[in-house]
Amino acid sequence: MFVFKLENNKTMIDWIKSRTDSFRHAFAGIWHNLRNEPNFRFHVIFAFLVTAASIYFPLTSIQWIFVAIAISSVLSAELLNTAVEKLCDRFTMDEDPDVKIIKDTAAAGVIIVTIAAVITGLIIFLPYVIEWFQNHFTGS
Repeated sequence: MFVFKLENNKTMIDWIKSRTDSFRHAFAGIWHNLRNEPNFRFHVIFAFLVTAASIYFPLTSIQWIFVAIAISSVLSAELLNTAVEKLCDRFTMDEDPDVKIIKDTAAAGVIIVTIAAVITGLIIFLPYVIEWFQNHFTGS
């Protein structure tokens, strides 16, 4: 019987199991953050609201792409920020100016990505929202 071998003499079954384990660990990380990190929950709720607005308004394919990039960037940045904070906390719980800079810098990354996502959302959704208000409240 022929068995397909990959690097390090692994079989295809080993490779599939390794990929499955990787996905399981990734989803465990998402689940952990949903349960334990209020900032991540806030961003997820906002992502659902933005997705609902994207379904409601007739977004173009390009607009959908920008919305997806904005949402995934904010959620990824928040996950990485949490990972950095947890890693720093593993090494010291004492006041350490270097750890403070590391944590503040990771949080700054989240803020920058979030501001960019808000600007992207305003550029995409503001014309639709203005048109919706004009159609529903001014009778035009």
